[in-house]
Amino acid sequence: MRRAIRVIDQVNGKVGMALRWLALGMILATTYEVIARYFFNAPTVWAHQTVILLGGVFVSLSWGWVHLHQGHVNMDILLKRLSPRGQAITNMVCSLLFFFPLLGLMIYLSSQFMVESWVMHETWIVSIWRPPMGPSRTILMLGFTLFFFQGVAQFVRDAHFAIRGEKI
Repeated sequence: MRRAIRVIDQVNGKVGMALRWLALGMILATTYEVIARYFFNAPTVWAHQTVILLGGVFVSLSWGWVHLHQGHVNMDILLKRLSPRGQAITNMVCSLLFFFPLLGLMIYLSSQFMVESWVMHETWIVSIWRPPMGPSRTILMLGFTLFFFQGVAQFVRDAHFAIRGEKI
């Protein structure tokens, strides 16, 4: 079990580190667009829309990494009043009631949208460029899946701590 948790952590950690380069690409594309538009009066169609698409990739794939580093919104005001074991139990209950059902639903729905997008050869209709939406929808489903697995890893950590009183 510890190995599975370590693998999940490593995958989300590596994805998070790779996203730094994606952020750099978004910065460079935005800089190019600003210089082309305001200094040379030659705006591009592709730069702004590429940044929008890459931003979706960035956000989607970062959910697991943010969860790994406990960066998502939490009820700290309530949790800090509990003992560490009480915090672990509260996290487990909230995961069972909210996190897993919601992420399960999101994975299910995004999988359906992903398949439909590839089958229909869907394109982004708000863009003159009209890029295919299959890759974006696939990334979205992958982001939900990575987030879900990171939640499973955290749930196992919390369960282990609640039962044995020691961290994994």
